[in-house]
Formats: sequence, structure tokens, C-alpha cells
Amino acid sequence: MLGRPVKAALSREQVFTATANRPDTLQEVTLGADRDGTLLAVRHDSWCSAATDLSFVEPTSTTSKETYRTPNLAISQKVVPLNVPRTTFMRAPGEAPGSFALESAMDELAVALNMDPIELRLRNGSLGPVGSDLQWSSKYLDDCYQVGAARFGWSGRTPTGREDGDWLVGMGTATAMFPALQFPASTEITLRADDTAVVSVGGADPGTGLLTVMALLGAESLDITPERITPRLGLSAYPPGGLSGGRPPPSAWGRRSWSPPRRCSRNCRRSRAHRARRSRDRT
Repeated sequence: MLGRPVKAALSREQVFTATANRPDTLQEVTLGADRDGTLLAVRHDSWCSAATDLSFVEPTSTTSKETYRTPNLAISQKVVPLNVPRTTFMRAPGEAPGSFALESAMDELAVALNMDPIELRLRNGSLGPVGSDLQWSSKYLDDCYQVGAARFGWSGRTPTGREDGDWLVGMGTATAMFPALQFPASTEITLRADDTAVVSVGGADPGTGLLTVMALLGAESLDITPERITPRLGLSAYPPGGLSGGRPPPSAWGRRSWSPPRRCSRNCRRSRAHRARRSRDRT
């Protein structure tokens, strides 16, 4: 044994066989609507590949539960075990391929109805998950459609596109949804005498800029500039930061961890002001 860390480097070809990948999916989406574009039924059947141990399932059909409003919904998810390398979570597991299939079907429905694709989506926007009495606490998707259409010149588009040499050029739209999960999380904040602070979390940054988020949240909570915050990530000695998936870190760290520092910052300022007054009184 070498008694020291070893780095293994894979070639591009080896990455696709020696590591896990996103599963293959086969999806069948069936939509029913009346003449004005109101959805009457949505059916989304999905099959995904998996290693023989069935260690991971790509839940592609679940996207159709929440995106659009419909009185009739049927979804199914099946797994096909194959002698292939293991499949695993990739960015937006389930949501990315599932949204692609559903949105492709919505575009085909818009063509069949001779209807504007944005108008079709606006007409069928969901108020909450199908079959649930709960509604979204906030939703600005309709605003996104309208603002995006104005900024991209949607009203002047050619529905069938145009040819530019060997290229077919057109303008389209699509919707995607992703959960905003919440997990327990904690942070360690060290206040220094020079009005700087160190914020430490034992989580990981999957590429979403969490160090920047930590500095911004810390600065807002402690009422100092972001440049005076030193964010630290990735050591098990730091407080547990929760799972770095499903977009929970910023909201979990911010919601649970910044109220006490805000109170502490206020108390420190009061203490400094009190000491300054006492010093003036002695003088």
C-alpha cells in the first residue's frame, strides 16, 4: 500500500462505461383536449432502463402530475432491467427527460388545434398538484410566458419557421418544473473583531454557486458587505449542510441559519454602542 491518496484519471471513452449514466427512457404521452385547447385528459406512460439490481429508477412520468390542469390523469412508470452499467441521478433526474416528452406533446397538440403554443399553456396552467386540495403558495409561470413573449418578439414569429440554407430556423417555447425540497441543515458563523465573518457549512457545491450564495446571505443577515464574508464548504468538521440535490441548500441554509446571526449582529452593535457611551461618560 502507498499510504497516500491516489488519483485515477479516466479517458473520455471510459467515463461512459466505468461510471453511472442517465438511464435510457421510452415515453408515450397522450393528450385529449376540446376545440378551445382545454385539456380533458393526460396520459403519460414511461419505461426506463436500469442495471439488473434495479438500483435506480428515472421517474419521468411524474412530471405530468403537476405541470398542467386536467380532470383526467393517468401515469405509469416501468423499469426494464438490462445487463448495462448502473444508472444514477443526473441533473434534474426524471424532470429533464419527462418535461421534454410532455412539452413535445403539448407542441404537437398546439399544431393540431392551430393554436398559439403559449396560449395553450396559459389556458391549462395548474393551480396545484392534480388530485390535491393544496395550491401552489406562489406561481409566476404565466408572467414568465407573457414577459418572455414580449421580449423575444413572439407575436412576430412564423409558426412554421423558415429555411436558412441547410438550417430550419424557428421560435418555440417549453416549460419545466423542478421541486424545491427542504432538508435539515445548520451553519457555523464566526464573528471577528475586525467586522468580518466566517460562514462554514459541511455541504458540497454541485456547481450552483453556493459559496457566492453564502456570502450574499451572510452579508444581508449580518449587515456587512459580501467582501467581508469568508464562506467555507466541504469539510466534515463543519456543521452538516444536508443533501446537495433538489435545490435545498440555499433555502435550507438561509431559512434555518440566518435569523440567529441577525439577532447576534444586532446585539453586538448594541454592545459596541453601549461600550462607546460608557467610554464617553468616563472621559
